[in-house]
Amino acid sequence: MTNKIDMHTKTVCGVLLCAALTGVTQAQLRASLFTEITTTQFRNSSVEQAPGFYGDLAISATQNDNIFRDETNEVDDQIFTLEPNLNYRNLFSKHSLDIGYQGAYGFYLDNDDENFDDHNVDAVLALDLTEKIDVNLEGGYRWSHDLRGASRARLETSIKPDTWEESRLFAGALYGRRTNQGQFEFSVEAKGLDYTNNQQEVRDRDQLNFSGTFYYNVTGKTSWLFEARLTDIDYVNTSINPLAVNLDSQEQRYFVGARWEATELTRGEIRLGYVNKDLDQANLDDFNGVGVEGELEWTPLATDLFVFSLIRTPRESIAVEAATASYFVMTRIGATWYHSLTSLWSLYAGAHAQEDDYSDNRKDDLLFFNLGTNYSLSERISLSGRYTYRERDSNISNADYKTNELMITLTLQPGINSTRSFR
Repeated sequence: MTNKIDMHTKTVCGVLLCAALTGVTQAQLRASLFTEITTTQFRNSSVEQAPGFYGDLAISATQNDNIFRDETNEVDDQIFTLEPNLNYRNLFSKHSLDIGYQGAYGFYLDNDDENFDDHNVDAVLALDLTEKIDVNLEGGYRWSHDLRGASRARLETSIKPDTWEESRLFAGALYGRRTNQGQFEFSVEAKGLDYTNNQQEVRDRDQLNFSGTFYYNVTGKTSWLFEARLTDIDYVNTSINPLAVNLDSQEQRYFVGARWEATELTRGEIRLGYVNKDLDQANLDDFNGVGVEGELEWTPLATDLFVFSLIRTPRESIAVEAATASYFVMTRIGATWYHSLTSLWSLYAGAHAQEDDYSDNRKDDLLFFNLGTNYSLSERISLSGRYTYRERDSNISNADYKTNELMITLTLQPGINSTRSFR
C-alpha cells in the first residue's frame, strides 16, 4: 500500500477529501489552496490516479461589495477570473511522479490596480522503497499576493496588494505501515519568502522546519501519536531598514494525540500540546502556551459529509517596520457540510470563526460563511455558484470590514472526471 504526503493544512485536507466525494469543482477550492503550508502528514490515498495528463479550466464571475475589505472605503466591483490547472502523473515500478501547475488570473472591471496573476508549480516524487519504508521528495514555487483583509496583509488600501514569491523543498520518510504496531514519520522542509513590490523586502524570510511523529497502534483503526516540530525563522533583510525590528525566532511544538477510523462513519486526527515561540530580540515578548490541531470527518449518510476543524498556533506578524506586534496567535474553529442531491448535483455550506490575538494590544475577531452548489452539465462541464460572507471586528481603527461575494463558475474538464484525485 502506497502512502502519500499531504502538504496542506489539516482544514484544507478535509475540504479536498469532501470535494472528491461530493463533486465540488477544483476551481471552487483553488482560492483556498493559495494559503500558507503549515503542517506535513502522510496520508493513504483511497483513489489512485492513472498515468497521464489531467487538467481543467475554471472561468468565474464575481460580484463583491467591498473589494478592499475596508470599513470606510467600501468599493464594489465585478471580478472575472481564469483558473487553469494542469497535472501530469507518471508511474514506474511502485513509485510515482506528479507535476502540477495551478494558475489564477483575476481582472477587475473598474479597479485594474487590483488585477492579479498567481501561479503555483510543484512536483512530488513518491518512492515506495521497501515493505516498510516510503520516501517523498517535493519541490515547488509560488507567485502570489496578500489578499485584502487577510490576517497577514497590511491595512493600507491606497497601494497595490503586496506580491511575493515562495520557494519550497521538502523531504519526508515514513517507516512502518498502519498494520504495524508502530510507525515513525520524519520530515524536513525549507522555504524562502520574498516580497517583490511596495518596498516590502524587509519582510523577506527563510524558514526551516523539522518534524518527527511516532504512531502507536492501539487497534487496527486507532493510534496514539507523539510529535515534535522545530522551526527556525530568519528575516534576511532587516538590516536594510533602520526602522525594522528583528523578528527572527525559533519555534518548538510538542504534541500528543490520536488518529482514528473508528467506524465507516467517522475518522479524525487531533493534536494537543505545548507551543513555544522564542524571539531573538530580547525586548520582544515570547509566546508559551497551548497548541491544538484537530479534524473530524463524519459521514452519517452516504450522501452527507461533515468536517469539523480546530487549530491554535502562532503566526508571523503583519509588519516588520517599527512593529509593535512580534507575532499573533490564531485560534480558528470551523465546520463544513457537503450533501449530494444526485450524482450530478451537490450542495455545500461552511462556517468558521477565528480570533487573532497579537502580542501587543490588537485583537481581531473574524467570521466566515459560505453556501454553494455544483451541477455537472456533462462529463466535462460543470456549473457552480457560491455566496460568501466575511467579517472582521478589531479593537484598532480601520481594521473592521464586512464583505458579500456572489460567484458563478463554469469549469471545463477535458479529462475523465472519475479518474481525478486530490492530493
